Amino acid sequence: MRRAMLFSLFTALMLSTAHAQDAPAMPEFDPRAHCERQNRIMATESAVMLRMCIDNEQRALNILRKDWDSAPPAARRTCLRQQQMTRSTSYFMLNSCIQMEADATRDIQRR
Repeated sequence: MRRAMLFSLFTALMLSTAHAQDAPAMPEFDPRAHCERQNRIMATESAVMLRMCIDNEQRALNILRKDWDSAPPAARRTCLRQQQMTRSTSYFMLNSCIQMEADATRDIQRR
């Protein structure tokens, strides 16, 4: 009995570890730093544009916090890889990518 219990516990631990590896964690970005960098790239010194960017990033972060665990793991992996390749630190771009990936997957499955 004890051996069966240990085996079940071990199996559950392995499955949860595999699931955790399959589903990447949400990254931690600094919205203000991202927006300040974007302002420099665009050669803008606009406080209004900076504020709008930060607000957009914060809204996207709030959505991602709420929906991250229910987003398809494949979409999360794909979009995180894109973020890494482009060195993007934007929650807005990450959220947009995940939504597009999920929409495309649903469209394909409907066919």
